[in-house]
Amino acid sequence: MPEATGIRCYQETAVQTIGPEKLIVMLYEGLVRYLNQARAALVAHDMAGKARQINNAQAVVLELRNALDHEAGGALAGNLEALYNYVFTENMNALIDNDPRHIDNNLRVLQPLLEAWARIPAGTAERARRERATGAPAVPPPAGPDPATAAPPPSPAAPSGLYGRTATSGAPAPAGATSSLCVTV
Repeated sequence: MPEATGIRCYQETAVQTIGPEKLIVMLYEGLVRYLNQARAALVAHDMAGKARQINNAQAVVLELRNALDHEAGGALAGNLEALYNYVFTENMNALIDNDPRHIDNNLRVLQPLLEAWARIPAGTAERARRERATGAPAVPPPAGPDPATAAPPPSPAAPSGLYGRTATSGAPAPAGATSSLCVTV
């Protein structure tokens, strides 16, 4: 199995070197993929496959929820936590009721979030983190006719503080740290 170990190391390195914005997108993509697979298994009456895929989806939901940083993310982090709790409950209902509507409800909620996260430019989280640490914009103001009278540049509207915690410890994540969940790239 040396080949499998090499592939696993490559995958872990790939996940550890991407920005947090991309990691969140990958988690959402995996969550949507697991839910679609669970739905297909449910419709095919493959109860073992349904359970396996919903369990995979639940692991992603828990990782997203536990990684939220409520101190930095404020109300938005609280809203996301409520949403993740809803998704978790709907997944449990799909397991119990064998009703694909629960999965459809989750996909309807998660797809717009996936699309929104995918539009966030890489590096936004790091710029916002630096800005919070220094209290000044991380990006210098653009050159204008008179810097003394020019309005300061807007702060990046980044949900960077949302995912600043590690899911395993709840402590603030060190700069460049990634989630403990293994994501296949």
